[in-house]
Amino acid sequence: MLNASDIFERFAEVVTQAAVRRRRDWHFSRLSLRMFETSRGEKQPDLAIREVSSQEIIGIGDAKYKEVLDYDISGHGLTSLEEIEPKISSADWNQLYVYLRLARADRGFFIVPFWNDALGPAQLIRHQQFTLSPLDLADSRSVRLAVIGLNLFQPAELVRAHATNLLIDWLQAQ
Repeated sequence: MLNASDIFERFAEVVTQAAVRRRRDWHFSRLSLRMFETSRGEKQPDLAIREVSSQEIIGIGDAKYKEVLDYDISGHGLTSLEEIEPKISSADWNQLYVYLRLARADRGFFIVPFWNDALGPAQLIRHQQFTLSPLDLADSRSVRLAVIGLNLFQPAELVRAHATNLLIDWLQAQ
């Protein structure tokens, strides 16, 4: 039986796949990233996008529901993405850092829920930045991070369409 976290992760996957379908040069990918020389310790991010021709990883994402929901249940009431973003734990940021490092990717994102009937269907925050890039210091690329919030008070199709546009625009931006 699926729980709320599983359902939200699948919805985040639908958003990511919708973005990929709109860009014929991208495809959704399942990644298995090895941390150790042995087969133990493989990491599998929830969301990964590759470029079709080069197979380069364009972005790695992670859907986070449980931590945000647990905070809401405690009575604090989440009403906007600005309130949700700080609730992403240090462990989750560390996990994203490792994913980016292992994949040598320069774009990482979280997809999280929020609930506010007065706000639009999706929001994007991109002001977070790692103090030390997960890419090699010799690499001139900088790592870009984003948090995409899906407003679960809005109709699912509207949320998907708006979040898809935000994800595409953010991934394409230089």
